Amino acid sequence: MGRKRLGIVARSFTIETRQSDLIDKLADRGNKPASHIVRMALAQYLKQYTDTWECLVCHNHNNMKYEQCWNCDADKNTQGNINDL
Repeated sequence: MGRKRLGIVARSFTIETRQSDLIDKLADRGNKPASHIVRMALAQYLKQYTDTWECLVCHNHNNMKYEQCWNCDADKNTQGNINDL
């Protein structure tokens, strides 16, 4: 699988041979183009950055609909040491 087969999806990403082999295997199994497999994987990976926010105090990941951290009760975008709270 080369850059040409992946098209626009692969323009800014570099993959290793074993990753390329896995993408080919999944594409063959699902009877889909390799670019579709890569696009699905990227969408799944990037989803975590749109659905959650990371607490800057304790580094816990929280749902976007909450304004306070579940772990340390710090407000969203609060910075500092957890001992200061």
